[in-house]
Amino acid sequence: MSTGMHSSLFGAATPPALFRKLRKYLRPAATLAIFGIVMAGATAHAETISERIKRGEPIRQAVANDSPFGYSGPDGKVIGIEVELVERILHDMGAKVEVTSTTFGALIPGIQAGRFDIASDGIYIRPERCRVADFSTPDFMIGAGAFVRKGNNSIHANTMEALARDHALRFGKLTGGQEDKAFAVAGGDTSQIANFTDRVSLTAAVKSNRIDVGLLSALGAAAAVANDDGLQLITPLKPPMQNGKPFVYYAGFGFPKNDLAFEAEFNSRLKAIIQSPDYVKLLAKYHVPADVVPSTDVDVAALCNGQP
Repeated sequence: MSTGMHSSLFGAATPPALFRKLRKYLRPAATLAIFGIVMAGATAHAETISERIKRGEPIRQAVANDSPFGYSGPDGKVIGIEVELVERILHDMGAKVEVTSTTFGALIPGIQAGRFDIASDGIYIRPERCRVADFSTPDFMIGAGAFVRKGNNSIHANTMEALARDHALRFGKLTGGQEDKAFAVAGGDTSQIANFTDRVSLTAAVKSNRIDVGLLSALGAAAAVANDDGLQLITPLKPPMQNGKPFVYYAGFGFPKNDLAFEAEFNSRLKAIIQSPDYVKLLAKYHVPADVVPSTDVDVAALCNGQP
């Protein structure tokens, strides 16, 4: 945003352009000081989501084109669980929503830069993210999920501990996936788990009987099965316990820092949906099992401090 001072001295210069022009006339220390003032002023005048709603401006939601959270449907329209949640909540708050697809890595930086008001893609609530963005109450409790070849009825397990006790089973996961951590917490031997570079090769290994069980996140496993008639989900699959608590990750919506009034109302409405049968129906619409529904009393501040 330009100010009268910028325009009268240097035209409608953006802060970086203004900085370059100032550098010609001022000593380095003075230039840096003035640049800091300009940027601080820009930050101070950033609109909150509450102010945008009051002015009738659309609220900008960013998704990462990732099923089932927010992605392009067959007709090109952006659909998904978190798209529908935001649409319902903001409609009830009297606001309009404008959805943008971007990459996962651009979500939180976009919140910081003021390009987006809400970031959504099943974003794990972690301390490093909490330092630059605020997070909603969790809408997903994401543990490990498992699937087998369709028709394989020899595996009778509904907990990760039960899978981990069977030392004859061959498992697979994606390289970089976190499911081996859950398997280890359950008492399993992680040498039973092979790594695969992508979901296609992992599911192919299960269907060809090279491995017995594929491991992904609960949502990833559900999506893999929904898109492949040759697979079946192990469900329910309860996560292992660690220090008396389920070993899971919690995901929520990201917001700009310190818009507390908006966050309070959004969280109140989100909790009401999560506690209602409507949420399970919404999950089922996108082939997501109900065991991803989190408790509404999860302490977000504790998650931001690195506590489980």
